[in-house]
Amino acid sequence: MTWKDECLQWNPSDFFNITSLTLPPHLLWLPLVALGNSRGQVYNEQFYTLYKVRVSSNGDIIWNPGGNFATHCPLNVRKFPFDTQMCPLELECWLYDSQLVHLYSQHEVSINQQNNMHATWQIVDSWTEDKVVQYSGGSFSAVHTYLFFKRKSLYFVLYMVSPCVMLGILNLFLFFLPPTNGEKLPLGMSIIVSYLLFLVGASEYLPQNSANFPLFLIYMYLLMLLAALSVIAMITTANLADENETLLTRCFKKLVPQRYSTETKKSLSKSNVASVHHIDNNSLQTNAIPLVGTLATKRTNRRNTSENSCKILSVAMHLDLICLVIFSLLFSCLTISFFCAVLK
Repeated sequence: MTWKDECLQWNPSDFFNITSLTLPPHLLWLPLVALGNSRGQVYNEQFYTLYKVRVSSNGDIIWNPGGNFATHCPLNVRKFPFDTQMCPLELECWLYDSQLVHLYSQHEVSINQQNNMHATWQIVDSWTEDKVVQYSGGSFSAVHTYLFFKRKSLYFVLYMVSPCVMLGILNLFLFFLPPTNGEKLPLGMSIIVSYLLFLVGASEYLPQNSANFPLFLIYMYLLMLLAALSVIAMITTANLADENETLLTRCFKKLVPQRYSTETKKSLSKSNVASVHHIDNNSLQTNAIPLVGTLATKRTNRRNTSENSCKILSVAMHLDLICLVIFSLLFSCLTISFFCAVLK
């Protein structure tokens, strides 16, 4: 911070060619500058006791106080973990109005390598603006500095985003298992539990507000919804392909009764005709003909039952294939939309 004081000028030749002095801060007038958007104390008293002032013979005064500034910044985590945050530093002089003290910036804030040593954030840009702020006590001069921080997203991509995408792909591969495989449902439920665990982990890095809801959480919720719907589809196909007759298979047969009933009646009529011809031609030779006809009818019924089971299993497999195509399209659209939204 520099300013000019005409009362502190001297001729160096009159004072042993002394061109500058370093003085304690309490011996000079110092502007009372406050951090307007400070999170804690507005004024730092150490600035006016620890850091000395350099006075030149022409009246130029240089004062470089240092320390830690605690401020609050509005967070916009809409594009987490590829978000960029803007943090303002509002340096204002409240003791003197803008006509007595005018603050202005001489140069932009310089960004060096030491400013980017933070593990999570990186300063990518900055700019300053000279303002005159209005309060109830009058107008005051201010310098607002804006710092732009970009989140280092590699950790979050490897820890959160990539596992969610891989779980979504794994959920699609469950439809390649046969409908009668008993491991499909436990795997599907394990994927849903994994999504819940990732939601708990993501909540530790995000503020608890609904102003700018992260797209990443919406993406995870939708993937978890797809996993739940896929589990419902797996339950449906498993019930449909079950050897024992269930409520779903009975409903399925009621939806398509003509096909199965017609084929069953045709097979039964053929077997009955064959048994009748057999009885007419050999009625005099044996008395066990009714028993033979009954056995033939039972064999025909078993064959028809097995054929119907195979057809129902085929329907279940085709239903799995349809679900695979539908869920693949939904997963692809969700993933592409998410990355396009957060990376633009």
